[in-house]
Amino acid sequence: MHLGKLYSRFECRYRSYKSRIYQIQQIPSSEQWKFNYCSEVLISDIWQSWSAFSRELIFSSCRGTVARNGDFIQERTTTIGNCWKRLGYESSRFLRNNNLSDTGHNSFLIRKEPTWGDIENVPVIVDGLSPNNKSNLISSFGSFSQLKDLQLVRNACAHKNVETISDLYDLAGRYSFVKITTPTDLAWSHKKGTTELAIDIWLEEMLTIANLTTEKR
Repeated sequence: MHLGKLYSRFECRYRSYKSRIYQIQQIPSSEQWKFNYCSEVLISDIWQSWSAFSRELIFSSCRGTVARNGDFIQERTTTIGNCWKRLGYESSRFLRNNNLSDTGHNSFLIRKEPTWGDIENVPVIVDGLSPNNKSNLISSFGSFSQLKDLQLVRNACAHKNVETISDLYDLAGRYSFVKITTPTDLAWSHKKGTTELAIDIWLEEMLTIANLTTEKR
């Protein structure tokens, strides 16, 4: 996919999520259940969109594409091909520091793909796959870290237990909150020293990374 098209799609999703943030904030306090439900759905949707963006960015870079500034990104050199099974297989092996085989992807299942939205995974995957825009991708993803907080909140929403909630309290040094009754409480807290909501900060970081990674080779 042309990286300009990929960025445009993500930017459209970004605007949609900003609108939903405003709509959720208008829910009256008497409908707390609705506020919590809509917040969880929003966080899940944001995470899924971000993961899909990162996956397509990596796959398109490996298969050859064009950056937004017109830079041509050549397909990576391989004798095996760049089908989704091969790219997913290699990515999962790189993260585990396992050796590759020429036929290992034949039985690869999509559920075994790595967590594409994890910004700590991406530099390792990109370094291993070695697309021709590797340097830009690694430097762009490697410059940010706050999306790990979103990942923790999303996981806590999906797997509510004392351990996932406890993990969120580890973020008290960055966000202003007293007590977490539901994982989404952290998303609506403010970054310390600012008036910015955590969920807005995460969205802005996503858009910045999307901009940097698609801009040039």
